[in-house]
Order: sequence, then structure tokens, then C-alpha cells
Amino acid sequence: MISVLVTGIGGGGVGEQLIKALRLSLHKYIIVGTDITPISKGFNEVDAAHVVPRANDVNFIDELMKICKKHTIKALSWL
Repeated sequence: MISVLVTGIGGGGVGEQLIKALRLSLHKYIIVGTDITPISKGFNEVDAAHVVPRANDVNFIDELMKICKKHTIKALSWL
């Protein structure tokens, strides 16, 4: 299976719609999601979830890279 990282999965936005589309696909994906809050609605919809800093934080890219390495991410949706 291919591991995919979807950012901004807080609910009601593009991240949530991407998760739905990936789940409806004939191909099965391992979906890793990130958001800035640990109570994100989208955390219930993914296979692995991580809290990350805001995109304008100097540590944001480093955190995404750590997650990508940990889960062997092949595709990233950065919203």
C-alpha cells in the first residue's frame, strides 16, 4: 500500500474531502493526517495522526519531514 500524508484535516475543508476521495478509491492507501490541534475531527478518519505546528512556524517543514520519514510517505497534500 502507498502511504499518503494529508495536512489540514480539521474538518469541513479540502483535507477532509481528500480523505474521503482516497477512501473511495479502488486502490487502498495508508492515510496519515496532520492538523494543528489534537482534537481535530479528521484524526478519526486516518490511519495515523500527528499534531503539527502552524504552516508559518519555522518548525513546520521539519515536522512534516519527520512524519514523512516515519511513515515512508510517497505523496503529500499540503493545504
